[in-house]
Amino acid sequence: MWIIIVLGGFRLGIYVFIGNNVVKLNKDLSWRYIIMLDRNAILQAAKNEAFARCRYEVFAQVARDEGLYYFAKILDETARNELSHFKEFMTILDLIGDTKTNLEVAIESESEETNEIYPKLHEQSMCDGKLDIARLFQQIGKIERRHKERLEKLSVILAQDSVYRRDKKIKWKCRVCGYVHEAKSPPNMCPGCQSKIDAYEPEDFSV
Repeated sequence: MWIIIVLGGFRLGIYVFIGNNVVKLNKDLSWRYIIMLDRNAILQAAKNEAFARCRYEVFAQVARDEGLYYFAKILDETARNELSHFKEFMTILDLIGDTKTNLEVAIESESEETNEIYPKLHEQSMCDGKLDIARLFQQIGKIERRHKERLEKLSVILAQDSVYRRDKKIKWKCRVCGYVHEAKSPPNMCPGCQSKIDAYEPEDFSV
């Protein structure tokens, strides 16, 4: 599986899927350099960038704990850079969709973690006699299940077009100023700070 990436300038190309291949094309034949890259290599690079981003955020917190604040600032900036790289690779691989599609992908991933990955890790750790690690995997598995349930709820809300609408009155909170409005829908404009309706969210997400 290959990706053709045409280089030689900063203009965007066109990505075309041909079977398992992704090809970046451009009508400008004056571009001089063509590099062939394995699709799986780019996916691995994306995973590496995602891991690096999280790692640098942890390192930044360690630096703050040690009083090395400008070290932490640089590590935080590096983490943001890695996120940008990750997004570019995900775009090349066509792995970013709209919110509906992204929720479907996220739910599938959380389901795999809940039903397969963490139960297997828990079982293996128990067999190895590593009880503390086994308990950790078990607890993380429960958290991932909670993630899945929350994402499923978001997916239903989106499908039912009820992002800012409920059948019964609930409390809506403005995340800008904290104003709370009790009704089936939040106000179109917040009376506390004049923010638009999209500044509101349910105070209790369970409703």
